[in-house]
Amino acid sequence: MAETFILYPTLDDQEVQKNINSSTRFVILPDHLNVNPIGYPNTWEWCKGKKHYLEQMIIDYPNCIFIFDNHPWIDADNVIWFPMTWLDCVMNNEYKNIQIDWNNKRNFTSHYLSGKYRISRVLTNFWLAKKYPIDQLTYLNKPGNNTLDPLIDILISSRYRKVHHLDHKKYLEENWLPRPDGLWNNNSFFTNKLYKHFHSQSYLSILPADNNIEISTTTSEKIFQALVSGVLILHLGNYKVHHLLKNLGFEIFDNFFDFDHLDSTDRYNITIGGLESNKNKIIDHQIIENQWFENQKKLKFNHKLCLNRKYWLEMFEEKIKIVKKSLSLSLSSDIPDTLSWIS
Repeated sequence: MAETFILYPTLDDQEVQKNINSSTRFVILPDHLNVNPIGYPNTWEWCKGKKHYLEQMIIDYPNCIFIFDNHPWIDADNVIWFPMTWLDCVMNNEYKNIQIDWNNKRNFTSHYLSGKYRISRVLTNFWLAKKYPIDQLTYLNKPGNNTLDPLIDILISSRYRKVHHLDHKKYLEENWLPRPDGLWNNNSFFTNKLYKHFHSQSYLSILPADNNIEISTTTSEKIFQALVSGVLILHLGNYKVHHLLKNLGFEIFDNFFDFDHLDSTDRYNITIGGLESNKNKIIDHQIIENQWFENQKKLKFNHKLCLNRKYWLEMFEEKIKIVKKSLSLSLSSDIPDTLSWIS
């Protein structure tokens, strides 16, 4: 049996529990946990504090090192946060080709990019459709995000929810941008398409997390792409991401944005709370435009920090050694794409 087990989110519980035992030395989680994105059929239990069984396995197997891409906020000596997706972006040369126009005014205040059905994305979609000036927003909305029905337990379990926040009949029009042949990679699709149409045309990224129901922090390619593009970011649905990014060295503009919602474990409040508390700023084109022009020194710093490969490799030097060791003990030829640069 392999000493390293790669826990993909598509694996079922039986397969995970069969492959993690006293002989396992490393478990690599290159994405979110193997849980339905909205926790179905146990959404209500997740909203009330349900934990994933992996947390007990971390306790049961103290000699096994669990390596997470998403920060799990689990306080254990055998847990390592290693941002695989983030470092994969750092090691990708395509981002060096981004040319930012720092001088000219932009056509839109904000941009919003959708994707697969995820809690924060869908809530953001409905809130924007009801409360945001659509002529100030450039967006991409994938088909299938036009119903709140799967989120009913999340809605009714929240003490923060108000009737005026959302209209279940009002959502953004679907306008998905198909990926051209040869641009299936997230990095190349961004540098060739998304940056041109969205990030370079607006000042602010309204950025819902692509997290599942579990409480964790993602440092996904979408966050990297917004930072390297030199835009302001309103983070939504991403638990404590403002603390994490600040600790990594980034300017997060917490003197401008209210990020209190990001400390909440309420799956509704962590998104809608941020939109509501920052509403008067983000709907005002002049305020956002002024903030962008007045803080270009900080935005340029974020851009350069993303591309400072030496900085990131030194920061994660010891963890890289551990990950290399773990990959050498894996019998699987199916190495995560985000670790291809290290393997």
